[in-house]
Amino acid sequence: MHPMRPTSRRRLWFQFLAGLFYLAIVSVILCVATGRPFAVIMAAVVVTSLLCSGLVLLWLTLWAVRKDSRLGQFGIGSLFFLTVFVALYFSAVRWVVQEIERNPTELKHLEGTFPPVAITGLFVVYAGIPFVARMTESLMWFAVWLVRRPSIQRFLARRRRTD
Repeated sequence: MHPMRPTSRRRLWFQFLAGLFYLAIVSVILCVATGRPFAVIMAAVVVTSLLCSGLVLLWLTLWAVRKDSRLGQFGIGSLFFLTVFVALYFSAVRWVVQEIERNPTELKHLEGTFPPVAITGLFVVYAGIPFVARMTESLMWFAVWLVRRPSIQRFLARRRRTD
């Protein structure tokens, strides 16, 4: 067996750019479907994916440190996080369907069709999990690199002294 080697900078950059590329493709699809500007849709897609990634990391962290439950037990915290993800997903699907109905686009024939948009959205979300997870990993390692910079270390040390 070989020891685990840290991920190279080149690979981290590739993962980050591949994740952004996937999110850009999703944004273009949403722009065509809704008639909204690309910059607004791209910003919303990136922020939403980072928010969901952060929630998943929080969920997994809380699950990993939990000591008072039996193996395989479904906790109230898990139910809360699951409810948040389902609510985010269905609100996004509802928004897309309303925008399709509101704006005359090439997809006007999908007017009022919640199930096809929801099923397509599930496929897009499922296909994007590897891209967004690797992009999140790259961002986490960037945060580690940033915190290790001497100027940031000095700033953090000054903040600790004043607290």
